[in-house]
Amino acid sequence: MMETVDGADLDPEELNVPGQCYFSEFSLCSSALHVRVCEPRGDGISSLAHLLDSVVLRVAVWVVALVACLGNLLVLVGRLVLREPNAVHSFYIKNLALADLIMGVYLFVIASHDVMFRGEYIRHDFRWRRSVGCSVSGFLSTVSSEASVFTLTVITVDRFVSIMYPLSLKRRTFRFAWLCMLFVWLLTLLLAAVPMMRPDYYGEEFYGSNGVCLPLHIHDPDSRGWEYSAFVFCVVNSIAFAFIAYAYLTMFVTITHSKVGLRSTQQLHDRAIAKRFAFIVGTDFLCWMPIVFIKIVAIA
Repeated sequence: MMETVDGADLDPEELNVPGQCYFSEFSLCSSALHVRVCEPRGDGISSLAHLLDSVVLRVAVWVVALVACLGNLLVLVGRLVLREPNAVHSFYIKNLALADLIMGVYLFVIASHDVMFRGEYIRHDFRWRRSVGCSVSGFLSTVSSEASVFTLTVITVDRFVSIMYPLSLKRRTFRFAWLCMLFVWLLTLLLAAVPMMRPDYYGEEFYGSNGVCLPLHIHDPDSRGWEYSAFVFCVVNSIAFAFIAYAYLTMFVTITHSKVGLRSTQQLHDRAIAKRFAFIVGTDFLCWMPIVFIKIVAIA
């Protein structure tokens, strides 16, 4: 007996029949738990049995979560304990470490729920994706990713001004850096909270569109709130990374063509910091651009 269903409002009593069922989304199999075979069996991330279906993905999530939490905690503690000669530079690094630490916390939440649901994920899928825990997890992942992108942008602006206009502008103060980062965190919190404040428009599954609570809407790019997701993860991030790439390219061209004899001690120091920041920006770029690319492909 074959049942083919393409809707979301289903009566479990009508679907709990022997045989096979085929749905448009694997998560709808939670409405047909007594059917022997239910298709599809997964969405590429989760399966009927596991929140994180791939063993490689499970191991990667635990490893990245551990490294992100321990590594960024060490950075935060180290820079709080040690006295840095450049307070502004250290302050930006601490904010970047905090943003990445939040991502580590998010990954630990997902990994722990994968263990909790191991072997019977589909029984918990509906409840989990609509839970406060999933919404908070998605909120944390968005805060982390956008705070990281915006902090890198602020750092890039600071380095760009220091190198391109070393004499025309005054040195940036710690107070100015503090105000910049306050704006970054407030903007990030607002962007992540908007979908939770308007469930009537964005739907109850904006963060629960998949088992890992990422609001990318890859499997259903036309679902409610997809425009906001595309704006945040594609438009905003692409503009930020385009500016970062342009700024660092311009800085390195300037550094390469500048005369050694005209370089002051402060300029040499700024350029050394710019090179270190370029490495940090490059690694973050490699982490987030694939997500932007996947989102664009899903929309296309």
